[in-house]
Amino acid sequence: MYMTKPIFAHHSLARSIETAQSRNQMHCVTAHQRLYSDSFFECQAIGSGTALYAGHDSPLTQAFGLGFSGEVAVAEIEAIEDFFFSRQTAVHIEVSMLADMSLTQILNQRGYTVSEYTSVLGYDLQCPAEYFPFVPESAISAVTDDDIFPAARAISAGFLETHDADQTIPQEFLDLFSLFCYIPDSVCYIERVGDVIAGGGTLFYDREHELAPHIALLAGASVQPAFRRRGIQQRLIGQRLYAAREHGCSLAVVSTQPGTISQSNMQRTGFQVLYGRVKFTKYFTGAS
Repeated sequence: MYMTKPIFAHHSLARSIETAQSRNQMHCVTAHQRLYSDSFFECQAIGSGTALYAGHDSPLTQAFGLGFSGEVAVAEIEAIEDFFFSRQTAVHIEVSMLADMSLTQILNQRGYTVSEYTSVLGYDLQCPAEYFPFVPESAISAVTDDDIFPAARAISAGFLETHDADQTIPQEFLDLFSLFCYIPDSVCYIERVGDVIAGGGTLFYDREHELAPHIALLAGASVQPAFRRRGIQQRLIGQRLYAAREHGCSLAVVSTQPGTISQSNMQRTGFQVLYGRVKFTKYFTGAS
């Protein structure tokens, strides 16, 4: 039996992952601007990371990837604050526990508070082919243009613990999951039960850095409550891992809330916890 090799988290690995996440933020902006002539999405590279504005209440509105170019300068944080405060929204900065400690120190000094913890997990896609346990799932299909809106409803319903027929699903959720289907180097997968889309998930590829591992980011997955305990979530994970390997990726990465069912599902599949992230927040008060 092949034993999965342990993945040892270190600075350069974390930098590759956080950089992939930052690039994905930039791709979100590109996709939104292609879809909407009046797009308000904006992204700015600052230090080793990026800051993305996608609306006041969007989970995409935050900064990623800071603290991987040595000691962080106060000017970098000032630039991030200018970026978000000029749009009258809070500053959310996702900080890897492997980033330079100066980043956390500066945020503490500037009055930031901790608002969220995240676990970053990885799966080594480089095991010998005969031991790779995932095969294409006939139950899973890639989203077509006709599927985008119903898929967005179904995935939103899974996150909101409701049903896709619920007319109260917020438009921002529908817009977010629809956007995922248009991001460069992404594929959205769904599974149907009869004629109903029971759940879905997205796979983003990052292969832009020649000297870093080719990374696949798994995100935006959920199953509607009525269709749970049927193995759909595990099949969605397996399909995306198979596709990531076929696309030449060597590492698959996913972020979850610590101690949740989502994290357990990933660890059951073979993902390993690599490191944690802490989200630091500073709210907009209107003061200069």
